[in-house]
Amino acid sequence: MPNIPFLPGSYSSQKLERTRKGMDSLFRPEQSELVSLAQTLGFKIEKADIGRLSAGKAFELKRKLKGFKEQMNYIRKRLRDGLVSEEDAKTQIEKISNKMREIAEKYDVKFSTATYAKPKKVLFEIQN
Repeated sequence: MPNIPFLPGSYSSQKLERTRKGMDSLFRPEQSELVSLAQTLGFKIEKADIGRLSAGKAFELKRKLKGFKEQMNYIRKRLRDGLVSEEDAKTQIEKISNKMREIAEKYDVKFSTATYAKPKKVLFEIQN
């Protein structure tokens, strides 16, 4: 089917109808009927909602960083189980934290250095 405005069933007609009825989406910015009409006629006009865009990018960054944190936790578990040496674990975690920093810089986010967690030694103290 050709994509001609006002042709019943075409994409551009559906888009104009959604705009006219005010059907909102969490991921699509609100548009006026004039902007929708201009877009269906081929003009490249875009309205951006900075709040929605930054929320989407924040979710994207959080998802990426979560994968790296899981990798770091796996290395720490292997260290606790004695399957990897402390030095190897430290270098692997440092590589992962560098990757995390690189990704955060792409998103223009600053955060403190991911630290290497040593296994905790329990010290017992006798209290009077």
